[in-house]
Amino acid sequence: MRVRVTLAEKGIQYKYREENLDHKSPLLLASNPVHQKIPVLIHNGKPISESLIIVQYIDETWRGTSPLMPKDPYSRASAMFWAEFIDKKLAMAKEEVVVLDFWPSAFGMRVRIALEEKGVQYEFKESNPFDKSDLLLKSNAVHKKIPVLIHNGQPICESLNIVLYIDETWNDKSPLMPQDPYDRANARFWADYVDKNVSSD
Repeated sequence: MRVRVTLAEKGIQYKYREENLDHKSPLLLASNPVHQKIPVLIHNGKPISESLIIVQYIDETWRGTSPLMPKDPYSRASAMFWAEFIDKKLAMAKEEVVVLDFWPSAFGMRVRIALEEKGVQYEFKESNPFDKSDLLLKSNAVHKKIPVLIHNGQPICESLNIVLYIDETWNDKSPLMPQDPYDRANARFWADYVDKNVSSD
């Protein structure tokens, strides 16, 4: 919509092509081979991707009418900052976070607590370790065990590894690990110690 509004502001006639994101067209895949997503502006056969970049391109290419960005460099930088900030917030709102877990599992509980501490919304999918689902076997093909965190379609396995991933990915609040390298190493040592002793019982 950002791109279409920009084109309308500039009074530019364009051809609109609907894309089905479940069955991406060869044109989309060829035009945006890196991210393979919309929107893409194709101008004189040349594709431009990423909505903020497209808007800048439109503003610089059709300078004659309705300037979209401030002339002052500071104001322009501020406008770009807030546009990027909104993009990131929208992307976070669309995040898919799934936890494959068995409720009594102490290892899975560690992952769920980490997500709760960070305030991350997630979908809990019961995965019985004694009757393993196809999703679990596909997501953790090496160890075939819970817990597994699936973040935007990408699986992360092993509870300690998952907790570290959560801490690094949602790093804007509630740090789970100490900042000091020595304290962080000690925290990993005791977490590993607990893991091995719980596993051996």
